[in-house]
Amino acid sequence: MRRPLFRQNPKIVTHTGQKPPYGYMDWWPISLYVNNEKPPFNDKDIRWALSYFIDRQQIIDVGYVGASVAAPLPLPEYPPLRPYIAAVRDLLARHNTLEFNLRKARSCSSEGLEEGRRGFLG
Repeated sequence: MRRPLFRQNPKIVTHTGQKPPYGYMDWWPISLYVNNEKPPFNDKDIRWALSYFIDRQQIIDVGYVGASVAAPLPLPEYPPLRPYIAAVRDLLARHNTLEFNLRKARSCSSEGLEEGRRGFLG
């Protein structure tokens, strides 16, 4: 993988220095939403399976060349929103919304999704 230009030249400075996301914190993070009212996504175990299947760090590394951070909620660590994120830290500690775990994904989805040649289908 190619290194970002600023890592090759110490004279280049970004908004956040040498730490991701390297620029201004985006107000609206890239998100995946599903319709929770329609099968199979009306089943929380299927939604957890979908979440466990997503390797967020790989998406960041490949799609954004490392220039992003994963958000545990559908809102960024934007300074005015930090109190709301802090208010649910205990829930996030019990329910890791960023966990990539194929074993857990398969165990959650064994009843509602079928693994096929092109991925998991409802």
